[in-house]
Amino acid sequence: MAFNRINLRSQAESVEERRHAAQQKRKRLQTEEARYTLILHSARKKLGISIHEYCLADSVHKLSSTHSPVPGWCFASKEQLGQSLGFSRQSIHAMIKRLRDVDLIELQPETGYLRSTQKWRDTVEVTKAMVFGD
Repeated sequence: MAFNRINLRSQAESVEERRHAAQQKRKRLQTEEARYTLILHSARKKLGISIHEYCLADSVHKLSSTHSPVPGWCFASKEQLGQSLGFSRQSIHAMIKRLRDVDLIELQPETGYLRSTQKWRDTVEVTKAMVFGD
């Protein structure tokens, strides 16, 4: 039985290149998916939230899709969410607290990741289906 020699340096470089490519893909996917927010005002009013809170909840919902590098969870930092939506970090934290209080997003304590709740999905997705006939 013959063994092939393994070039460890080449293997390490290959692993590092794949890791870097995966990081870049994660960043690209994370920022590409929250490019717009369609505000369904009837759903927003039913949920009793502001336009700003709706935008944040919708971004969290989109960024926690199955296409997320952390499927089911939005791993964007509060700073990143604030920058993409044009809100301060303090405003993002206040809105997250409010959205958690009304059960529209939930927080994973260990990581700080966010995701939309069933209440958000039921209200917004049902309204979207009624409006657009999806």
